[in-house]
Amino acid sequence: MCGIVGVLSLRDKTISRQELEKSLDLISYRGPDASGVFEDEKIILGHRRLSIIDLLGNANQPMKLKCKKFNKDLVIVFNGEIYNYVILAVQLKKLGHTFSSNSDTEIILHSFEEWGSDCFKKFRGMFAFAIWDSEKQELILARDRFGIKPLYYYQDNDYFIFASEIKAILNFQNVKKKINHSAVHLFLQQGWISQPQTFYENIFALESGSFMIVKNGEITKDAFTDIQNDFLQEKEKISLGDAVKKVKTALLGSVSAHLVSDVEVGAFLSGGVDSSVLVALMRELGQEKITTVSAVFPGTIYNEAGKIKLVSEKFKTNHIDVKISGQDFVENLDNIFEHIDQPTVDGVNTYFVSLAAKKAGLKVVLSGLGGDELFYGYPSFTDIPKLLKLSPFLKSLLGKMMLKDFFATDNFNQKIAKLLQVSNSGEGMKMLKSRKTYFSAFQRQKRFTVFDIYLSYRGLFSDEQIQLLEARGEKWDVGSDKLEIENKKEKIDDVLSLISYLEFSNYMKNQLLRDSDVFSMAHSIELRTPFVDDVLLKTITRIPSEYKIKNGVKKFLLKEAFKNQLPDEILKQKKQGFVLPIDLWLKNEAKDLIKNELLSSEIFERQTIKLLLNKFYGNKLHWSRIWSLFVLNRFVKKI
Repeated sequence: MCGIVGVLSLRDKTISRQELEKSLDLISYRGPDASGVFEDEKIILGHRRLSIIDLLGNANQPMKLKCKKFNKDLVIVFNGEIYNYVILAVQLKKLGHTFSSNSDTEIILHSFEEWGSDCFKKFRGMFAFAIWDSEKQELILARDRFGIKPLYYYQDNDYFIFASEIKAILNFQNVKKKINHSAVHLFLQQGWISQPQTFYENIFALESGSFMIVKNGEITKDAFTDIQNDFLQEKEKISLGDAVKKVKTALLGSVSAHLVSDVEVGAFLSGGVDSSVLVALMRELGQEKITTVSAVFPGTIYNEAGKIKLVSEKFKTNHIDVKISGQDFVENLDNIFEHIDQPTVDGVNTYFVSLAAKKAGLKVVLSGLGGDELFYGYPSFTDIPKLLKLSPFLKSLLGKMMLKDFFATDNFNQKIAKLLQVSNSGEGMKMLKSRKTYFSAFQRQKRFTVFDIYLSYRGLFSDEQIQLLEARGEKWDVGSDKLEIENKKEKIDDVLSLISYLEFSNYMKNQLLRDSDVFSMAHSIELRTPFVDDVLLKTITRIPSEYKIKNGVKKFLLKEAFKNQLPDEILKQKKQGFVLPIDLWLKNEAKDLIKNELLSSEIFERQTIKLLLNKFYGNKLHWSRIWSLFVLNRFVKKI
């Protein structure tokens, strides 16, 4: 796991090595073990290394390869892990390749030499890398199929710049720091900014599962995979017993692959099913020493120390709890914001549990991220089908008018606002002032879809609420040419499979994975996600949905597969996930800070902020909405 930065000159302009090295220093925590720079007339590539596989110096980067088979010069900077690199090495050796290291980085170079861009789909793992082909004078960038590892880029007339983090791009003098107002709107709508957009104009994220070629100032992009194809697979006709066996076999294979390392691999332990399953599999695979870490919150309802202890004792792990208080939250706020690349309402939990892992002396940890998306653990898997059944009423003129009347009495009623947004899907929230206008909007109503419900269900603020939040002079519209929310295809017939796909390709990709990378790397921790694995996904998506939720029990299939290994207290608990008591902290230790900054904000309408704060302190508003405004205000103040 590492940090990468690169600059390609497009017009024979001089590249500042000093600026590049400063950018590397800005992300030095991503790779504290080694640093390197490659430079020629047109390009400079920089790398910070966190040594995980092949700890020797000959695996350092940038890595150059004088290809003996095809006589080509290639140079790579790579962030991530290729878990099947040993298997690929065997194949490449049979094809005549020889190696000078035992690293997965070198395997990427040889694979690209042998198979070109077709090699990307062969990699099992997480990756973001850039390869410079000196003969063709072209730069190739690629990113893994799920978007586990980040890769951002910027281009003007003179330079093409890429990096693992946006701050490394903003460091260059020719890059102008300007707010992307469409991204602001998206963030307030959904709590995240959808790829390829970022918070900054002219800085973009390379989409997951895609690659880019930069040559002579021209960019070409293509996808090498689409996870939607996995969800479109025909479901197997299989018994529950056989499905359970498939789950166990597939998870054993994924965890085994994710344990490939030349340093100790630990695990985050939250007291939930997913992290407990990973620990159980680590022990089943024969890992003798298992270090588990948790962030705990004594004296709060969010404290899972008891359940964590049950799992730790059962599997005899070397367990470390790190206690986190509201004062710790306040004291770490500035550092948290130092590491956030873009506004987010999530990720603070990963910041603190990664801090715990660092204190435990770990460099690599397994995380249960992805288990809810894959095995139907979120409330969305039961709530969205209910809303779908309710959709005929929501679409009706009477239903719309009733919701509008309710909303008029409380502009920030979260549930009503979401239902109203759903009822006007395809039209957007409008200031509908008369029955005639209402009827007109109703007549133009587009097809009511699961996708529309999903976006509203996951939503933070409705469009109308965003208008109420805007201070005079602010305008956070989303232009039709800029709104690039993916995956509105709905080719997937099975509703639960479609929800799973939407969670993978929206919430998980754009928020959970991005935040987990940012906050784990802030402490030089490599976070691995065995539930987010292409081989596993292909297996689990073929299993019928009715086994994943049965008699209202979410994650039924996963729980059934591990019912003989995990304590009943873990299997039968209600879904909570790994959450922090941010609600309590915002109302106590951080209250004055949050209140003062929001009430003095120049981007929000003051009376609306007062209303929201009163509702929050009166327990009538979810903490994520106040936190999102605080986060956005801090980002805007940076510009």
